[in-house]
Amino acid sequence: MPVRDSIGIFFRRPAVLWALLFLAALGLGVAASFLWMPAPRVAVIRFNDTIWSDTAANLEAQLRYAEDDPSIRAVVVEVDSPGGEAAASERLYFDILRLRERKPVVVMVNTLAASGGYYLASAADLIYATPSSSIGNIGVIAQAPEASFVVEEYLFTGPFKAFGNTRDSFTRQMELLKDSFLACVFAQRGDRLRVDADTLSRGELYVGTVAVQMGLADALGARGDAVGRAAEMAGLARYAEVDVAAEMVGRGALAPTPTPTYPEYAYERVQQPSWAPGYYYLYVAPRAGGAR
Repeated sequence: MPVRDSIGIFFRRPAVLWALLFLAALGLGVAASFLWMPAPRVAVIRFNDTIWSDTAANLEAQLRYAEDDPSIRAVVVEVDSPGGEAAASERLYFDILRLRERKPVVVMVNTLAASGGYYLASAADLIYATPSSSIGNIGVIAQAPEASFVVEEYLFTGPFKAFGNTRDSFTRQMELLKDSFLACVFAQRGDRLRVDADTLSRGELYVGTVAVQMGLADALGARGDAVGRAAEMAGLARYAEVDVAAEMVGRGALAPTPTPTYPEYAYERVQQPSWAPGYYYLYVAPRAGGAR
C-alpha cells in the first residue's frame, strides 16, 4: 500500500481525529491563558505618615487589596514613619503578618522607621534600609493620668472610675506594653538580632548601617533592591510593578492620600496637654530650644 494511502487511513481513524482535536483545543487554551491571564506584579505600598487610626485604616485597605489581588505575587512596603498610636501600630503589625502568610513582604526604610513604624516593619520577611536612615526607638510614650482627687458633686462606682489608673499602675502597664513590643520584635527577628533586649529597650535610634549590623534590618539598599528581592522570593523572573494607592484611587476604591501629619503634628500633639489619652509607640524628634 502506498505511503500516502497509509497516512490517509491513519488520519481517518476516529481516535486519531479526537486526539488531534484535543491537542488543538489544548494549544488554543494555553495560548489564550497567556493573552488573558494578568502578568504577575509586585505591589509597592508607601506609608509616609504618623500612625493614627485614619492613616492606619488607609494602609490596611492597601494591604487587603494586595492580599486579595491574584496578580500581585509579592509586596514591598516603603515605610517612613515615627510611629503613633499603640493600638493602631499593633493592628498594622498583625495585618502584615497575615499578608506574609500568603505573599512575600519586604519593607524598605528610606528615612525613618521609629517606634510604631519599626513595630509594623518588623513583621515583614525582610527589611531593607538606606545607610543614613534611622531605625529603632523601641518603647512607649504616654501622658500620665491626673492625680486622683475627690469631687463631692460627682458619684463614682469605683475610686478610679474618673481617672482610669493610678500613676503607679499606669507606669506598670507602660512596661507591659514595652515588653510586648520587644517580644514581637524578637519573635520575628530573634535569630537575626545581634543585640539584647536591655539595649533595645533603651529606645535609641540607629542609622541604617548600624541597624543592619545589629540585625534590626537585613540589608542596605534602595527601593529597586527591595522590589527585586521580593520578586525573587515569589519566584518571578519577569514582572511588573504597581503603585497600589494610585491604582486604588483610579478605581475609586481609596480616597487620595491626605497630607502627612508627620513630624510637625506629632510634636505638637505630644507637647499639648489635650492630646488623646492612651499609649503611643511614637518617636518625637527633639527641637533646639525645647517646646515653643
